[in-house]
Amino acid sequence: MIARAAAPLFFAASTAAALVTAWLGAPLAYDGSYYLFKALDLQTPFTPLDRRVNVVLQAPVLLASTLTSDLDVLRRVFAVPYTLLPTLALALAWWVCRRRRPDLFVWPVLTAGLGVLAGQFFYTSEGPVLAAFTWPLLLGVLLGVTRVQGGVLAGVAAALWFTHPLFVVLEGLVGVIALLRAWRATGTAARHEKPGEMQPDGSFAPLRITRRRGAPRGPEERRWLALGGAALLVAAVAKALAPLSGYESESLTPQRLIDSYTVAVRGWPQIAIALSALAGLATLVQRWLPSHGPVATGTRWLPAALALGAGAALVPWARNAYTWAHMLDFRFWVWPIALAGLGVASAEWLAGERQPDAQIRAVADARGPAVVAAGLAIAVVLTLQARSWTSQVDALRQTLAQRAGQCIAISTLPSIDGSPMNHWGTTSLAFILQGRTPTTFVPEAPGCEDLAADRGVRLASFDTRPQTGGWFDLSRLRGAPPG
Repeated sequence: MIARAAAPLFFAASTAAALVTAWLGAPLAYDGSYYLFKALDLQTPFTPLDRRVNVVLQAPVLLASTLTSDLDVLRRVFAVPYTLLPTLALALAWWVCRRRRPDLFVWPVLTAGLGVLAGQFFYTSEGPVLAAFTWPLLLGVLLGVTRVQGGVLAGVAAALWFTHPLFVVLEGLVGVIALLRAWRATGTAARHEKPGEMQPDGSFAPLRITRRRGAPRGPEERRWLALGGAALLVAAVAKALAPLSGYESESLTPQRLIDSYTVAVRGWPQIAIALSALAGLATLVQRWLPSHGPVATGTRWLPAALALGAGAALVPWARNAYTWAHMLDFRFWVWPIALAGLGVASAEWLAGERQPDAQIRAVADARGPAVVAAGLAIAVVLTLQARSWTSQVDALRQTLAQRAGQCIAISTLPSIDGSPMNHWGTTSLAFILQGRTPTTFVPEAPGCEDLAADRGVRLASFDTRPQTGGWFDLSRLRGAPPG
């Protein structure tokens, strides 16, 4: 029963988690508040570093802002598209693989879902979005798609170009795989075996034609694979030639990977990653174990238990906002995890391409519990994390009410050290919590002095805004030395 309902149960849990975290304002963490403030203030999509995928994601809140000025409503409208993105990516992956290779769905679940769970709460980061939406593209290349699916995936690939510089690595890899599949088709349908014995009517038995493992199923599919692979490689080269900002250049260095491990991966997230990897290994081994008997019974639930263990490892971490305050740096580890998962899925597809449909279905059924367990783990961890974030927001709201009309430096907020609020995005979050006409200013230093000296409202170290002229009315803010 669980096996047949695995995908629906997973998406029910994942969607529920997305809606709960949206309601609790999870995408406002870190840079998210600044994204929302800028989009509303300028009344146009805010696309930092030219990452124009945000145009689509912010369209609903901009439309809603023409109907209401209620920030409680607008921040939730803003949140929903961002929190639903991981679920949408996995839904596309399932749409592509569910008929021909439903057994492969476990890999995007264990990598783009469970494996990067410790970094998913940073919803406005474009890197994890790129990694998640690479999965339907890869599965489409491996398994083949209908014309409708091909059109949708082409649109996805075009949108991903505007997400993150790592498009070069991930989508370039998919392009290479597409071209290799098209190349393998050369001579596929021309390999003839010796004809059989003469038949009673004097004719020979038909020629036997052998199709290479992994080869496309027809000339049209081969043609589209070649065109799609070439297009992805051209797009990857164009992305590689596009100049990087200083921030992007620094973010792609080995030292950044090492530093982010120290603050965002080491500890409970590392244990969760290890358990997710073990769940994947147990899932992989399952394919070659007997389908009946004590061994099958003992191993059927092992991947699910390990997936639940990965989620359980993150429960104490998620409940306390101070333990995940630097989880935004986990985004630098998303792409190594994604590459590992993409490689394993590709290898297993190649190994199982010639297996009977009945065996593929049996393997998919055996993996159902692991898929469901991953969905439950994702829902529990994200919900707990959103609740701990809400406690931080409530504390900030209380401070704003107690010190209305003042200028409060972020560093002087109660219990700021080691919390997610110790971030420049808190300035924008404080404005959003007060409504369209805020009176209390919560900047990084020296924002209070800048405002007092009539040098404008310091939203961040790289952005100063006049007190008038935007959707937000900041004319009632007062500058003063931090108290």
